[in-house]
Amino acid sequence: MPTHRTTREPAGAVASIDPRLYIKRRALQTTEHFRDATCEEVGCAHYLFGWVTVLPVDSEHLAFIRTSPGREFTEHRNGPGLIEFHFKAGQRCFRASQHKIQNGRPPTLLVQRKDRIAVEQEPERWVGEYNEETARAHAEYKQGSYT
Repeated sequence: MPTHRTTREPAGAVASIDPRLYIKRRALQTTEHFRDATCEEVGCAHYLFGWVTVLPVDSEHLAFIRTSPGREFTEHRNGPGLIEFHFKAGQRCFRASQHKIQNGRPPTLLVQRKDRIAVEQEPERWVGEYNEETARAHAEYKQGSYT
């Protein structure tokens, strides 16, 4: 928890910030609101335009590229010690497993009130209360009324 020194305490003393400012904590929980997606769904540039991968001839990734199913490519030597793989557009890229897309559900809005956590059902209320609390805390800070 952040701390500050007040003018009523001797130099070197540290006091906690007024706990009234920490009665409510808010969070957005969004991880459950995404799903795995295809290259096509996310508009992946490699999927749309194709791509080139250049590797040294002694790379451990050569065998993976040459033996993994589902990708068409042409292979060319590119100068001394390099191999260039040209992948056509319209196929799954190597980062396809990392593509995510929103599943249409809104994020969960959490509010911690003292010792319990509640799920807020109304996004407008959650945002409104957050803005009010932030403005109030800022005003109190500027007036010095919480020190």
